[in-house]
Amino acid sequence: LINHIWQSCKIDRGIGHASILMFGASGVGKSSTINHIFDLKENGNQFAKTSNSPSETRETIEFNIVNDDPNFNVKDITLGVVDSPGLGDSNGPRQDVCNIFSIKEFYQDHPIIGNCYPNLIFILIKASDNRFNGPNTSF
Repeated sequence: LINHIWQSCKIDRGIGHASILMFGASGVGKSSTINHIFDLKENGNQFAKTSNSPSETRETIEFNIVNDDPNFNVKDITLGVVDSPGLGDSNGPRQDVCNIFSIKEFYQDHPIIGNCYPNLIFILIKASDNRFNGPNTSF
């Protein structure tokens, strides 16, 4: 455990709070993925706001999941899933810059893991995006 804490500190990762950043172009389904994979629903409502309009998410928002894992004798494991505004925003390149700054500022000012990087970054793309070529791209 001490080695894990030391290694996390050396690479600027939070030691008491894991963070997953959802990143990708506007409209690829970052918020929908959060709602679906983590089944984040409260009274039938989704936590991450979604819509059919492009560029719905305008700020970087974190959803925390707190759980226990008796297999590892750990209580109150916190996982922060971060929904970010997308690139290729419908309001143009200036908004893209603001969106990137929003993500950077979120991690700098985070009350628990301030100035740390996310533990994982999920880069989401649309399955129908034909700009990616290779042997595993024929869906």
